[in-house]
Amino acid sequence: MTQRPQSGPGEAREPDCFNNRRQRAIVRAMSTNIRRHNVVASGRRRLSRRSPIAGGHGNPFRVPITVASGTVLGAVLLLAGTTVAAPKPVKVTINQIDVKGVGKPLGTITIKETKEGLELQTNLKGLAAGEHGFHLHEKGSCDPADKEGVITAGQAAGAHYDPAATKAHKGPGGGGHAGDLPKLEVTEKGVAKGKLKVAGLKLEDVNGRALMIHEGGDNYADDPKPLGGGGGRIACGVIPGTPKLPNAEMAKPVEPAKPADAKPAQPAKPAEPAKPTHPQGH
Repeated sequence: MTQRPQSGPGEAREPDCFNNRRQRAIVRAMSTNIRRHNVVASGRRRLSRRSPIAGGHGNPFRVPITVASGTVLGAVLLLAGTTVAAPKPVKVTINQIDVKGVGKPLGTITIKETKEGLELQTNLKGLAAGEHGFHLHEKGSCDPADKEGVITAGQAAGAHYDPAATKAHKGPGGGGHAGDLPKLEVTEKGVAKGKLKVAGLKLEDVNGRALMIHEGGDNYADDPKPLGGGGGRIACGVIPGTPKLPNAEMAKPVEPAKPADAKPAQPAKPAEPAKPTHPQGH
């Protein structure tokens, strides 16, 4: 009986039961594939250890791609873990006002910024029952001031906040004053406690301005009475901070200086033609 050669390292030993050529060919093919796999895996390990940075002669594109991939991945993770902190809510103290000045406190209104705009949490007590006009005024003052020769409560707060200079009272979200807020609902016990949603405004828009409560209700129109017919100003509170931009009414555009009047230059008179000379001795 002929003795078969010993199998080398990495080769599968052919069992003695394989007596036909076809089975032996299949085993040899499998052994060849195993050896090739081992060579490729070993080459990959060597390439991963060699790089242009380390002074080797491996794949010149492997390290840059790896570095770039790591940089992009790090940036993505950084952005994913970074959140923009929302501004802290602001609490505004609301006081009674009259022609003599600022009186006793009636409670607070907390302003919170949301994705949609602002949320006003009212916690007031001591107001007359019913509806009250409620607006954001342009100036941060609740003091009395002169109005057409008469000292008026809260007049130092100025007009409704109107950065677009619409000069129209159309209620919240109506396209008029940005300071037209939802009206307050006061219970029979004189309490106004709830949340009011105001779309389109941010805390930076209202900082340094005044919240004003009016004596009467608000029909969100200038007819039959202007500014919703709310009447006199009875309560007010100044929002902390500095206004982001001057109001349209406070910062009128400066007209460019007109050029000095100048007389148009007179056209030069054409030169007179030379007179012909007559020869003498005729």
